[in-house]
Amino acid sequence: MLYVYNFMMAKVCVYSVSPLKSQCLLEKTFCHSNIDLRITYNNSVGLCESYNKIINQPVEHEYVVLCHHDVSLQYANLEHGVIEGLKKYDVIGVAGGKDPSIVEKNLWHWMMPRENYRGMAAHSDGNGKMFMTNFGVTPDRVTVLDGVFLAFEHNKIKKSKARFDELFIWHHYDVDFSLTCNQNKLRLGVHPIFVYHESPGLKNIDDTEWNRSNQCFINKWKNQQRSP
Repeated sequence: MLYVYNFMMAKVCVYSVSPLKSQCLLEKTFCHSNIDLRITYNNSVGLCESYNKIINQPVEHEYVVLCHHDVSLQYANLEHGVIEGLKKYDVIGVAGGKDPSIVEKNLWHWMMPRENYRGMAAHSDGNGKMFMTNFGVTPDRVTVLDGVFLAFEHNKIKKSKARFDELFIWHHYDVDFSLTCNQNKLRLGVHPIFVYHESPGLKNIDDTEWNRSNQCFINKWKNQQRSP
């Protein structure tokens, strides 16, 4: 089921996929009258399939934001931040890093040394409090982006060959998409947009689905060029 908010013409549209309406922090806190919000409530379709449908659909808004449902985007000038960031880069996020290596267990911040981290984001500590993670300088060019927040000019990405690989359902989709963008000569960058992520991040990588996804990622990228 798709819910659409703000029927006024807007340059920026924020898209998200949420399992349940009651779990969607993004909807509960969204307060931008100049930005459209479109949330799909569905737990049976993977992020990559949903995101590709968004990219491939007719262009309604100049700029598209893809973000997690468990975030709050109360940044006072979100539209300005997205547009300014996309003047410098083709795809922007709030956190990411440079020069990743394929390792045994692949998350973007495990794939590079700490000095290669860039960007910032706020997180929940799990006890009702918030802490800010300062990964590194921002704005800056990066090789991979965290999928909590991704933004791009819709028409530019639609015309490119960069798509989300639907082999990846819920995991590795962001690093895989980032590396695909690099191969298609798209510039990735972090930009200082304030995002509060209610989740403290992935804590458990022992489940079967994560390990299946991780092996698919290794098989796909271990012998390919990954950096721009």
